[in-house]
Amino acid sequence: DRFSVVEPAKHHLLAIAVCLSSAVALWQDSASQDNGFSRVKLIFDQKAYGLARPGFLTLAEEGDARAMFYLGVIYNQGLGTAVDLKEAFAWYEKAAKLGHAVAQYNLGNAFKHGRGTSKSEELAVLWWQKAADQGQENAQYNLALQYYLGLGVAKDLDKAVFYFHEAAKGGHPQAK
Repeated sequence: DRFSVVEPAKHHLLAIAVCLSSAVALWQDSASQDNGFSRVKLIFDQKAYGLARPGFLTLAEEGDARAMFYLGVIYNQGLGTAVDLKEAFAWYEKAAKLGHAVAQYNLGNAFKHGRGTSKSEELAVLWWQKAADQGQENAQYNLALQYYLGLGVAKDLDKAVFYFHEAAKGGHPQAK
């Protein structure tokens, strides 16, 4: 009768060991897919920008669009370094070309306001369109304004209403 208590306990321990082994394997797999980005992002979130920048640079050189975007943020805002709008523009552009929606939005802003590049309403619209197509609500709102005012595009109230509606659905406060 003493074995009846031990046997279920062995099964529970075996089940726990299998679960732990699976969890470790999943963690190792996600860590290898992550390429260290979350670790560098955590450093950035802790406002240790000078420590995060080299990590982002390494990841960006490996083709990580998220790291490229954050390098753009660092140089755009002068976080742990001097503000360098041309460098910020270059990193946003690299990330945007790889499909990073917020980088596309920021690149549109750079063209709109001539920050790190020359002003171009048309190029602002082009990059906001790419970001809007991915559901980026700020880009959708800016596109709505461009269509409403006819800046960089032909004035088109139907498209303006469409993008205002999309931005509102995405939670943009001014579009509601």
